[in-house]
Amino acid sequence: MAALMAIRHPERFRVLAMHSGIATGLAHSSATAIMAMRGRRLVADALPAGLKLPALLIMQGSKDHVVAPVNSALLAQQWAAQSGAKAGMARTVQRGARYPATMTDYRIRGQIVITLCEINGLDHAWSGGAAGHAYSDPKGPDASGMIWAFARKQFAYAA
Repeated sequence: MAALMAIRHPERFRVLAMHSGIATGLAHSSATAIMAMRGRRLVADALPAGLKLPALLIMQGSKDHVVAPVNSALLAQQWAAQSGAKAGMARTVQRGARYPATMTDYRIRGQIVITLCEINGLDHAWSGGAAGHAYSDPKGPDASGMIWAFARKQFAYAA
């Protein structure tokens, strides 16, 4: 839903964060949505020509059994193709005993416009969420903190 809003009204958004989502244009019905989530539908609709997309942070667990991890890479590729962003070298980041994450930044003229964060070991849960809550995994990196940090950088670029 967030990606659809950003595509329909890109002038209203500077930053978008997606956690465990699919690329835009993969689903047009309940059946195709389930196929896309499972990684069985991997050809997305083309985005409208000339569309200036907001910066994007993508977070996805490598062990997600609800939304196939392949979706995160497809979304990053879709956004990068539209914006002309180029992928940098992937790096692994880990803080303390939390799950490690493979981070790939996509840049345009040196500015990060897409970050793909693939969290190694995370199932279908909010990364870094509170213990004891459904769909929350405190062992993951702090998704909320990462989103705020990414947004702060994007607004700083615009200043």
